[in-house]
Amino acid sequence: LTASYYNQPNYAYIPNMPAATVQNPPNPGLRWEKVGITNTGVDFESKSGRWTGTFEYFVKKGEDLIGQYEVPLANGLSRVTGNYAQIRTYGIDLILGALWIDRNVTWKSDFFLSQVKDEVTRVDVSQTGSSLINAVTSAIPFPVEGKPLFSVYSYEWAGLNPDTGNPRGILDGEVSEDYIPIITTATPETLVYHGSARPTVFGSLRNTLGWKGFNLSVNISYRLGYYYRRRSIDYSSLLRGQIGHGDYENRWSNPGDELHTEIPSMPASISSTRNLFYANSAVLVEKGDHIRLQDIRLGYSLGKAESKWLPFRSTELYGYANNLGILWKASDDSLDPDFQTAKPLTSFAIGLKIDF
Repeated sequence: LTASYYNQPNYAYIPNMPAATVQNPPNPGLRWEKVGITNTGVDFESKSGRWTGTFEYFVKKGEDLIGQYEVPLANGLSRVTGNYAQIRTYGIDLILGALWIDRNVTWKSDFFLSQVKDEVTRVDVSQTGSSLINAVTSAIPFPVEGKPLFSVYSYEWAGLNPDTGNPRGILDGEVSEDYIPIITTATPETLVYHGSARPTVFGSLRNTLGWKGFNLSVNISYRLGYYYRRRSIDYSSLLRGQIGHGDYENRWSNPGDELHTEIPSMPASISSTRNLFYANSAVLVEKGDHIRLQDIRLGYSLGKAESKWLPFRSTELYGYANNLGILWKASDDSLDPDFQTAKPLTSFAIGLKIDF
C-alpha cells in the first residue's frame, strides 16, 4: 500500500487536518519482472589496423512487466500498479572505424549505428482510446499487443469543412464533426496507428582531423524511424487571452482555403472538444527523422616530449560547441522534433586541460 499525505484545504469538512490518498492498493499477486538477454557479436580489424569494427546482435525478452494501468473507477482508483505485459526487443549495434590518412595530417572516421525494435507480445489489460491518445506525451507505457511499447496514435482526419473550416473526423465510417462521440467511443481499433514514439535507428558519424598539435572533431548524429505529435493553434487558450501559435496566420478564413490549409477556422466561442479532437488528430502527427550537427571540438595540445620548456607532461587548450542545429529533417514543422516545448540550447565552452 502506498499513499500520499497532505493537509486538507480550508474548504474541506475538517480543514487543516492531515489526510491521505491511496496511490496503489496492496497487490498480493504482484510478481518480479523476469528479463532474459541473448547477444552475440564479433570484432574485426584489418591487418594494418586502419580498419576496425564491432557488430553485435541482441534479443531481450521481458515477462511480467510492472507498470501502471487503468481500472474501473468503481474500485476507488483510476490506475494501479501491477504485472500487465510481456515484450520482445531485438536489435543490432555496429561500430566502424577508418583511419583514412596517417601522415603529418591525420583523418579518422568513426561510424555508430544502432537499430532497436520492440514488440509487445502479451498484454493482460485492455487499453482505452483515450489512454493511447495521451500515451505520446506520457512517460508511462500503454502496451498494445503487436505494437511497440511506446507508440503514437491519433484520431482519423477527414479534412476541413469547406463551408465553416471546422475540423472533421470519422465516426462509424462517416465524416463527422460530432467531436464528443468521436473522442469517447475511440478504441485501439478505430484510432490511426503511426508507429514508434522512440527512434528505432540512431547513431552518429564523427570525423577527427589532426595537424601539428591541432585537433578538430565534428560529430553528426541521426535519429530515424519514429513519430511525434507537433503543436498547433489552441483556440481554447487563445480565446482566454493566452499566447497563441504561428499556425493562426494560416487558419481557414474563407471557402476554398481548405484546398491549401489544414488549420481550422477560429470558432466564435471556446469549444474544448473541437480543440481536443484537432490537437490529437492524424494531421498533426509528423515523422521525427532528422540529422543533427551535434558538436564540434577544436583543440591545440603540447607535450613535454616536443616542448622541453613545458613544466607539465602535456597541456591542451580547447573549445567546444554542442547542439548546433539540424542539417535535415523529414518534417516541414518549423520546430525541432525533439524539442517541441522549448528551443534547444546551443552551448559553448572553452577549457584548459593539464596533465602533470
